[in-house]
Amino acid sequence: MAALPSLPVTYGVPYKVKFGKSFSDRNNNAFHTISYDFKPMSVDYSKPARMRVSEDEVIVSVPNTQAESDDDVTQFRGGKKICQKECVLIINTKTKVFSLADL
Repeated sequence: MAALPSLPVTYGVPYKVKFGKSFSDRNNNAFHTISYDFKPMSVDYSKPARMRVSEDEVIVSVPNTQAESDDDVTQFRGGKKICQKECVLIINTKTKVFSLADL
């Protein structure tokens, strides 16, 4: 399994966080969050997953480690809802800029 990247932060050090454009301009941005109950051991973290969003459903297709074709995936399916009280912290590892985006 590929190692997950470490965060470019030092614990105990305060950082400046700016408010992203999503707080002032609600028409230009769209963010999606995904939560799931488990991660199968067969997920191949070195390959990109695919996400499809429709009017009422979200489908995430994750490739398997011993996949024989691109169609050999684990699928997560779920409903879609508007989040009115959630934000996400975006860390740009190249510029070291921390931004808070409104979902």
